[in-house]
Amino acid sequence: MPQEHTDALHALADESFKSHCVKISRLLSEVWLNTENGKTFQEDIKTMSLGDALKNQGIDLHSDFLRYELDTSSYNGSLIPEEILDRGLNFVWYLPYAPCPTEASMNRADIEDWITTTTKWLEKAEEDPNLPFPVPPNPYIPLATT
Repeated sequence: MPQEHTDALHALADESFKSHCVKISRLLSEVWLNTENGKTFQEDIKTMSLGDALKNQGIDLHSDFLRYELDTSSYNGSLIPEEILDRGLNFVWYLPYAPCPTEASMNRADIEDWITTTTKWLEKAEEDPNLPFPVPPNPYIPLATT
């Protein structure tokens, strides 16, 4: 395997990747609740690249091999490898950006609970990088990866 492929895979396996996944899930939930962070992110994605909008939220994997796209039809993100002839292996991270489900499928309390859970998880993950991912209270909570 070429060195640039190995470097890309090691960066994605880094423990900070887990934290970024949780931060993205929390951010997308904040969009649904229309919090200040959520509003800022929605405005930023209209005027700048998605990667820059995420950086403004403190989400930056510092990678030249990763491209972000919004998936407006999914509640689960995916990381897909893509071979670019002159650049080697790259990845596209499709972030879930589906509309908020109806109250019948998920209530506001579920979203607020998830934001609280992810905030606490991020604090604990700084001390314990092997902390398992938090479990969302509802299957419609947007997850950055599955």
